[in-house]
Amino acid sequence: MKVLSRQFSRVYDVLVIIFLVWASFGCAQNETKREMGDDKSKAKNERRFQLPEELVEASKDQSLCQSSKEFITTLEFLRDDPEFAVAPYNSTTVAEEVSSGCTDAAQRFISSYRLLRKAGVNISEAMTLSKSLAQRDNETFEVFSEIFMSLFSANGLDLDLSQSLKVARSLSIDFDGPAQDAFSDFQTIIKFCTSDKTLDLPTPLCAQLAQRIAAEGAHTGQKVAYHFIFAFNYLTAKGGADLPTSEALKLSEEIVRYHPAALSNFIPAYLYAISETGLGLDKKSALRFATKMASQSRKPTHVVPGAKPAFE
Repeated sequence: MKVLSRQFSRVYDVLVIIFLVWASFGCAQNETKREMGDDKSKAKNERRFQLPEELVEASKDQSLCQSSKEFITTLEFLRDDPEFAVAPYNSTTVAEEVSSGCTDAAQRFISSYRLLRKAGVNISEAMTLSKSLAQRDNETFEVFSEIFMSLFSANGLDLDLSQSLKVARSLSIDFDGPAQDAFSDFQTIIKFCTSDKTLDLPTPLCAQLAQRIAAEGAHTGQKVAYHFIFAFNYLTAKGGADLPTSEALKLSEEIVRYHPAALSNFIPAYLYAISETGLGLDKKSALRFATKMASQSRKPTHVVPGAKPAFE
């Protein structure tokens, strides 16, 4: 009886093992089927939401803003940055603001934010500037970055953070004209006033001068740096007005402010005024007269009521 009981127990154990193996195999098959079903469902959904070829081609239109892409890219950046976990900003709101800047807005925002934070700009100011640059075009962003780094970098003019930001912003975000023209004028004046063969000004003064001259382009719609340099060279030349450097710098700025080519009025007026056969004025009076002629270089924009054109 004991032998029979032991045999029955062994048979029972074997049956249990077989059942467990079968159950495990069945579950594995079911899991595999479910996974295959999920994969099919996922693939079906992907096919369902796949853009038709016509829409894909239409999305390449340069006039179309990729606002969704800009929003997602910005939001993912903010979520991955540990600073924003404690910063008093709503990441979704920021991403929406950036996305309104049209194509490449997210990249402009991210690149400028990283640049500014690396330079030591606080989160609040970096955020404000980065959102502003996101609303501009790529050229404006590039000009801001180039000017800022050329001023702030130890390999550049090595100015303080505040002045570097002020100048860079004035010639990019706040510049009412082609930012690339401002950048070109800025570079030209920086090279001119830091050279030991010309002015060799201290870097802060040189940066301020370059900012003022480049900013004149917004008022004139033209590049002005070379006109300024030509005016300065004439005013300091022995055969020209032969003025001291400080006076020549001040007067050169005034002349190009009237018009980039106002020197074409200043020089003949000065020569005529100082000539014995002209007005016969002393040097100071001749300079004053020439400056007045230069100030009239720009055509008036007003129209006299009832006036008729000279030619019809």
